[in-house]
Amino acid sequence: MTKVLLVGESWTTSETHFKGFDQFGSVRFHTGADPLLKALKGSPFEVDYMTAHEAARGLSLRNGRAEGL
Repeated sequence: MTKVLLVGESWTTSETHFKGFDQFGSVRFHTGADPLLKALKGSPFEVDYMTAHEAARGLSLRNGRAEGL
């Protein structure tokens, strides 16, 4: 089994909706990795997925190498 680390492919959107004089805000979290993760299920790849905000907090790059895994 080949191990793969997929990092990123997630984001947050903030929207403001206007109706007359009222405005409503909403925030949503999205992952673009879901179709890939689904396609790789049952394949010879063992995928660990780290969202972008997890990577920003728990992963650092030093001299081109990932640390904190």
